[in-house]
Amino acid sequence: MSEITNETMEILKSKIESKDIQGQEEKLRNLIYKINGLQLEADYQTDEEQINLLEDFKKRIKKMILGVYVDADSYMQSIRAMDRKNLQFLAGDKYQRLIENLDKRRRLAHNRLISDIESTTRMIRSRMAKLPNKTIEMLQEEWEENDIPLLFVERVDLSANIFCETSPRERVTDWVEDVAKSSLAEIAREEIKKKPSSE
Repeated sequence: MSEITNETMEILKSKIESKDIQGQEEKLRNLIYKINGLQLEADYQTDEEQINLLEDFKKRIKKMILGVYVDADSYMQSIRAMDRKNLQFLAGDKYQRLIENLDKRRRLAHNRLISDIESTTRMIRSRMAKLPNKTIEMLQEEWEENDIPLLFVERVDLSANIFCETSPRERVTDWVEDVAKSSLAEIAREEIKKKPSSE
C-alpha cells in the first residue's frame, strides 16, 4: 500500500476547501433566489399593504445578509491584524496593551458577527421558511402583540443553518475563513443588486 505524501494531502485539502466554498456560494445564490422569488399567499396578492410589506422585507433582509458578509470580513481583518503586528520589538506594558487591544477588537468583531448571523437567520426563518403551523401561529401572535405587521407569504424550504452553525463558536471562524478564501462577499453584493427576474 502506498503512502499518502504531504503533497497529496495538500491537494486533497485544497479540493475539499474548494468544494466547501462552492457549496457556500451556491447556498448564498439559492437563498437570494428564494428571497427574490417570494410570493404573497393567494388571498393577499392584490393587497397593497402586503405588496409593500413584501418589498420592504426583501430589501431589509438583503441588507442584513450583506451585513453578515461585511461583519465576516471585519472579523477576518481583526484576526489578520493580530497575525500581522510585528510584536517582537515591543516589550513589557506596550506589548501587553497592544495584545489586549487587538484581542478585544477581535472578540467584539466575532460577537457582532455571531449576533448578526443569528438575528438574520431568525428573521429569514421566521418570515419565510416552512415551519409547523403551530410555530407560525405563535410567531404571528407575538408580532401582533408587538405591533409588528404580519406578512403573508408562501413559505419556502430553507436549511436550519442559513450561513453556518454558530455553535460551537469555532465553526464561525471556519466559515469566515471560507468567506475570506472565496468571493462570497462580492457574490452577496452582486446577487443583492440584481433585479428579480419575473417568472
